[in-house]
Amino acid sequence: MADSNPTDFMTTREAATLAENLASYRGKHSVATRLATMETQCRKASRLIRAMLRQVHSSDAFRLPPEE
Repeated sequence: MADSNPTDFMTTREAATLAENLASYRGKHSVATRLATMETQCRKASRLIRAMLRQVHSSDAFRLPPEE
């Protein structure tokens, strides 16, 4: 674990912030900037989802919150 990269870990607060960021993109920046940022954050969210799925049973089901 000593050679682990700090980006290999994410706190629940960081995960919540990531989810909020991905859900709240509007026209704040140029389209190219928004897409580049979203692409990076989507890759990080994908890694988080895979890590979370490794910790649950395959028969578990998840209730998704309503879309905002």
